[in-house]
Amino acid sequence: MDNRNIKIIALVFVSLLVSTGYVLAFGVSSPYWKDNPLKMYPGETKEVSFNLQNCPSLSEDCDQKEANVLVSFEEGNEIAQITNGPTYKVPFGSSDTNVILKVSIPESASVGDSYNVKLSIGAPNDETGGNIQLGVGYNVEFPVNVVEEEITEKPGVSTTTIVVIVLLVLIAIGVLFWLLKKRK
Repeated sequence: MDNRNIKIIALVFVSLLVSTGYVLAFGVSSPYWKDNPLKMYPGETKEVSFNLQNCPSLSEDCDQKEANVLVSFEEGNEIAQITNGPTYKVPFGSSDTNVILKVSIPESASVGDSYNVKLSIGAPNDETGGNIQLGVGYNVEFPVNVVEEEITEKPGVSTTTIVVIVLLVLIAIGVLFWLLKKRK
């Protein structure tokens, strides 16, 4: 094949890609990322939600079909598990499908330890079709930093308030005795 044929084939291929009428507008929103890590203390368990979206703007440029999504671990399954399953159907125009992770830090973890959680999010293998895979895929990655447990004081009554209440009760009792004595 000469250079001219290669250029024509490349031009036709690029033209086909550019002229495609629909865009797959699937996306994922993560509450944690590299610069905003999840912070947990040893022995703590938390549920974390990731939001899956399928063209929530309802744009006409989107492929107006339900998106089938597979979520799998690349890293971090030693501290996290997907509680609501690995496969999801995300309706067109929606932004309310959640992937829920249950993250548990071992009791044996030390303050300063860090774990990495990395999820692969994309089309299931049986939907990519043929040898050429044009499916959209995302990686969601975030660190889980082990920190000291924060001990917060429970709101309560201050010592000053207790002293004032006791004094008022004593004064009230004294006035009551004085009134009873005066009556006799």
